[in-house]
Amino acid sequence: MKSPFGLRLLAAVAAPLMFMSAACGSGGAANSSDSQSSTSSPNNESSNEKVKDEELDGALVTSFPAEIPLYDGEVEKSLGQMSEITEQPEWNVTITTTDDLTDVDTSIRQAYSENGWTIVSDNEFAGGYQLTARGNGYTVSITHNDFGSSTVTINYGVSKTS
Repeated sequence: MKSPFGLRLLAAVAAPLMFMSAACGSGGAANSSDSQSSTSSPNNESSNEKVKDEELDGALVTSFPAEIPLYDGEVEKSLGQMSEITEQPEWNVTITTTDDLTDVDTSIRQAYSENGWTIVSDNEFAGGYQLTARGNGYTVSITHNDFGSSTVTINYGVSKTS
């Protein structure tokens, strides 16, 4: 079993890598709807406009696109901003749940394998998973892991693609 420091280090390294990989892809247009155990944000605004820098604890930023399926759990943090590199909107959301990691993984894979979404990379690491999916004009990088505890942490890095 990894030490708590090693797990914190892994989380600190995995989240920025996930966020950077989401900003690197290009996606096609598609429509998405929610799977039974995932949810989308309530935002119906167009994401083609500039996103105001916003960071919230315990809630989803108002600019988060409704087209992105999110697992139904507790939103811990969210961030919306314009990328300095691509000049496109990007978001980051951290969600936690006490659901089983296998159930979370199955639900996320289902949500990003239908309604025009395509999983373009799939990696297993340290007992967790990292997926990158494209669709609906977005690239989404998702990491999910239970870090040996009863809580699963899911991190979404989302970038608008041109």
